[in-house]
This record gives sequence, C-alpha cells and structure tokens, in this order.
Amino acid sequence: MIRFVLRHPLATLAALVVHGLLFILLWWSWSQPAKPRAVAAPSEPDRSIQPRQSLPPMKTFAVDQKLVQQQLEKIRRQEEAKRRRAEQLRKQAEAERRRLAALKRQRELERRKAEEARRRAEAERKRLLAEKKKAEALKKAAEEAARKKAEAERKAQELKRQQQLAAEKKRRLEEELRRKAEEKKRLEEAARQARLKREREEEAARLREQLLAEERQRQEAERRQRLAQLRELYISQIAARVKENWRTPARINPEAQCDLEITQKPDGRIVSVKVLNCNKAADKPFRIAAERAVWRTGTLPPPPEKDLFEPTIRFVFKP
Repeated sequence: MIRFVLRHPLATLAALVVHGLLFILLWWSWSQPAKPRAVAAPSEPDRSIQPRQSLPPMKTFAVDQKLVQQQLEKIRRQEEAKRRRAEQLRKQAEAERRRLAALKRQRELERRKAEEARRRAEAERKRLLAEKKKAEALKKAAEEAARKKAEAERKAQELKRQQQLAAEKKRRLEEELRRKAEEKKRLEEAARQARLKREREEEAARLREQLLAEERQRQEAERRQRLAQLRELYISQIAARVKENWRTPARINPEAQCDLEITQKPDGRIVSVKVLNCNKAADKPFRIAAERAVWRTGTLPPPPEKDLFEPTIRFVFKP
C-alpha cells in the first residue's frame, strides 16, 4: 500500500480530498439541531386556514467505502500494468542492445583475425624475399671472388713465364760473354756474377714485395666488399624491422617516402629519430607514423660484425 502511495501520489491525494469533502458534508448534516414548534391550546379549528402540505424528505448520498477502494485498486492495477509494461519494454531494449553489442564485438574480432592473418602473410613474404636477395648477393660475391682469384692466378702464371724467358735470355747472354772474355775478365766475371746475384735477389725481393702488395690489396678489396655487403644487409634488416612495426594511417599515398635517421646506443637501443628529405607525397600523418614505427621497434638488431656498428643509421623508408 505504501509503495502504491509513493508511486501514485496524485491519485492518492485526489482520493483523500474526495473522502474529506464527503466526511465534512455528512458531519454538517448530522450536527444541525431540530427547531422546536410552539404548542397552542386546542380551539376550534379555523376553517379558513389551509393545512400545511408535507415537504418531501431531503435526499442524502452515502459514500460507499468499498466502491472507493475498488476504484483505487483499479487505478493501482492500471498503474502497475503500465509499470510492468514499461519494465518489459526496458528489458527488451536492454536485451537488444546487448545482442547488438555482442554482434559488434564478434565482427570486430573477426576483422582483427583477418588483419592478423594478412600481416603474417605479408611478413612471411618479406622474409622470403629478403632471404632470396641475401642468397643472390652471396652468390654474386662468390662469383666475383672466384673471378678475381682466376685473374690473379693468370697474372702470376704470366709473370712466371716472363721471368723464365728473361732468365733464359740472360743465361744465354752470360754464356756468350763468358765464352768471349772468360780469361780476360775472370775477375770482372766474378764481380759481375756477384752483382747479377744481388740484382736477382733484389729483383726477386721486389717481385715478392709486389706479389705481397697485390695480395694485400686483393684481400683489402675483398674485405671492403664483404663489409659493404654486410652493411647493406644490416641496413635492410633495420628497415625490415621498422616496416614490421609500420601501422598504415588512413588515406596514405603509396608514393610517399622519407629518409629516417636513427641514433642508437651500442646495445641497439634507440636514442632519437629524425624524419628527413620527405617527398611531396609524404604528408604529416605519414611522417608521424614513420617516426612511431621506429619507436615501436624498440631495439635495433645487432650488426653482423662489430666494425659495422654506426651510432647513426640513415636509410630511405618507403612502406
């Protein structure tokens, strides 16, 4: 009953006002005193006086408390039905909202799974492409080393042949000179032999030094070439790591590219990132996304050799 009064204060107030008015009317009708009539001595009735006509009784209306309670109960049931209907509609709306939210979450999960599968496939494709490029680079390096080795062997054989021809020519000249002036120039021949021996030793030493210098140059060239190839591979690994952390912003131009200058510590931790030399297609969102991709990488991969470490790495970034 109290809950009904709290939920329907206007209906309750109206019922109380009606009951109060009815109670006041009944109390007022009951509280009026009856007027006394004067009693006259019996006398001869006056024939001229007409007898008073009796007045009809005053009609009164009694309020049926049961009927009022029935009306109040009916109003309460109607209000309760309205409340249950509103509650039912609210529950149905809440259930529909939850169903739509669950459907939205399911679609978002499916979209994320598809995106993850696409990223994995793209990463696998890039990895296979990098391995293919690496194998091709190693093959080219091996072919170049074999060519240089064959060229060095050919030069050595040619030099040996020339030395043999020179020695043969010199031997014939010496024999001719000995035949012509063996007796006359025996002492000179001894001195000449000593001089020739010294010259041969000097020539041999010069040739050995020349061969050693050529060998050192060849080794240095091979080392520089190998380091250049390793550095290119190292830069490619860094660029691939950054591309793995690339998140494509909306409406990106496929022709956009910039130079990324990364400063790192010896352990590979990134200290700073600069986006430089961007073309016209690289707008501000692209530059911000490129810088975030570098920071998202966290730590750069170590170089294949310590000599290749550079505090500042710079390369062209085009996702």
